[in-house]
Amino acid sequence: MPIHIRRREFIATPGGAAAWPLRASAQRSKKIPRVCFITVDPGTVHSTRYNPFFERLFDLGYVDGQNITIDFLSAAGRPERYPSLASECLHLNADVIAVTTTPAALVV
Repeated sequence: MPIHIRRREFIATPGGAAAWPLRASAQRSKKIPRVCFITVDPGTVHSTRYNPFFERLFDLGYVDGQNITIDFLSAAGRPERYPSLASECLHLNADVIAVTTTPAALVV
């Protein structure tokens, strides 16, 4: 079934840009998509400020451990770790790499 969404609404939706390719691939194959989520935050990467991203994935029908795999990777406050985290995502064959900072995006 086609999904109709206005471009501006899609771009403005937290996590919309990252979730869209997952929706398309989930409809075509049985492969469970893998998302690597890279943050600089020390400690837990489950910060409430990222809730909109994960809520949007849930709204699209994705549940971690059921029909999607989400790998949480933290640079633990050390941005110099971004290259090794990006390499780990490639090693994990991530379908999507989501980042929380511009420096991480530049490395990825």
